[in-house]
Amino acid sequence: MFGCLLEGNSWAKNAGALFVTVAKIHYDLNGKPNKHAWHDVGLATGNLLLQATDLGLHVHLMGGFDVSKAHEALGIPDGYEAVSMGAIGYVGDPDSLPENLKARELAKRSRKPLEEMAFKGQWPQNDSGNQV
Repeated sequence: MFGCLLEGNSWAKNAGALFVTVAKIHYDLNGKPNKHAWHDVGLATGNLLLQATDLGLHVHLMGGFDVSKAHEALGIPDGYEAVSMGAIGYVGDPDSLPENLKARELAKRSRKPLEEMAFKGQWPQNDSGNQV
């Protein structure tokens, strides 16, 4: 699976394990598209992160991977789509990272302000009347 990662995630070679989350894109019952499949994968992944944290492990999710390579390497059949990759293990020494990744790892964490993610009423618009 390491061969599926894009260059910026080369650090993951030291992870205890790599995994791919997968969405089933059609319902078994009627074959109709499951437009909630990615939501379901997100909930399952969130629970995996909580369990890993409870066990003293660290999980890093990555979108930087080649989906078609993952399908080929893992034999993911039609009707399923690789959503993300994850590395799971114990936090490593930042000094073992290349300088650009070390700087990113040691940088102060920040979050967007709540007003950029939540609002009351209609979706906010900018001064030009376009949705933001």
